[in-house]
Amino acid sequence: CSGLTTFPVLDTSSGTTFDSTWNSCTGLTSFPQIDTSSATNLRSAWRVCTGLTAFPVLNTSNVTDFTATWRQCSGITTFPTIDTSSGTSFQNTWRECTGITTFPVLDTSNGTNFTETWNGCTGITTFPVLDTSSGTNFGAAWQSNSSLTSFPSLDVSNGTNFGSAWNGCGALTSFPALSFSNGTSFGSAWRSCSGITTFPSVNFSNSTNFNRAWDNGFALTTYPANQFDTTGTLVSTAFDAAWSNCALTAQSIENILTSLDTNGAQNITLGISGGSNAAKSTWSTAANTAYNNLITKGWTISFNS
Repeated sequence: CSGLTTFPVLDTSSGTTFDSTWNSCTGLTSFPQIDTSSATNLRSAWRVCTGLTAFPVLNTSNVTDFTATWRQCSGITTFPTIDTSSGTSFQNTWRECTGITTFPVLDTSNGTNFTETWNGCTGITTFPVLDTSSGTNFGAAWQSNSSLTSFPSLDVSNGTNFGSAWNGCGALTSFPALSFSNGTSFGSAWRSCSGITTFPSVNFSNSTNFNRAWDNGFALTTYPANQFDTTGTLVSTAFDAAWSNCALTAQSIENILTSLDTNGAQNITLGISGGSNAAKSTWSTAANTAYNNLITKGWTISFNS
């Protein structure tokens, strides 16, 4: 339907599923006020409708599945405050909606899946406080939000997957102490967050993977102590390139090494080389002792000499 430029007001009052109904209707510049009061599934309904510049306030109060509903609607600049209170899946919902600069406060309290929800929303500068307390999957949720200058203290306490969640959010200069007590996967979570200078103290007690978590954090100088004293069962590549290309001070490296030594895990890969990370020649006695202990435990560690 790429040639369709207008859409008539049809009787859609009984429609429950609008899966991919207007997918790739790139010629549409506006959309009418249709009756979606019975709708439960809007999966990919307006996906790749790149010509839309605005969207009407439709009745979406019964919709549970918002998967990819407005994905790649890059022309929309302002999104309305629609009723998303029944939504459980928000996977890819606004992915690559690059024109949106301000996101509204929507009711996402029943949402469990936030995988790539706002991935590639490069125009958003600040993010609202949404209710994400039911969310379990935040994989790549805010990836490549390159204009995002701050991030709120969202309730992500039920989240398990945070892989690439903030990957590429290079405009962030700080990060809040979120509740990660149930988190297991943090691979590339803060990769290329090149503006963050200090990372907060958080709970990683169930975590198993931090592969490239802070890689390319060029401004990251300060990392707290005791963060990995207790974790889940670490995978063998748990810290591969985790802090590559950062700017960690000798004290921060001591904090990391001594905590990993306390953890007791064996045969793990750790990367703290590259960037301006403190060279091994400047490490403290405690850092060197922890390093030697880890090598004895079978760790493979890359560092700046």
